[in-house]
Amino acid sequence: MRKSMMETLEEIQKKKQQLAEREKLIRNKISTMDRKERTRRLIQIGAIIESHLPVKSTYDAEALANYFGSHPDAFAEVAKYIEEKSPLIQAQSEEKKMTSKRKI
Repeated sequence: MRKSMMETLEEIQKKKQQLAEREKLIRNKISTMDRKERTRRLIQIGAIIESHLPVKSTYDAEALANYFGSHPDAFAEVAKYIEEKSPLIQAQSEEKKMTSKRKI
């Protein structure tokens, strides 16, 4: 027996609602993953900076940010240094990972 057009329309609307709910769940998962990645990255960066600079509080970090804000030349110099050195440090890090995996 054929479904009436109304029944077909109701099924389509139900599927549409289910897909909308699924889309919302997936978007929430993506948002959560992005937030966790950002949090992890901020913690790692903060730990690295804290280990090399005398930054022991948020006030110290704010003072450092203010320094770079008021000294654009220093900021540009540090940014250039990071651009130059970051790929080298990344390559060294990856090489260490590969070496440690070989030992296992």
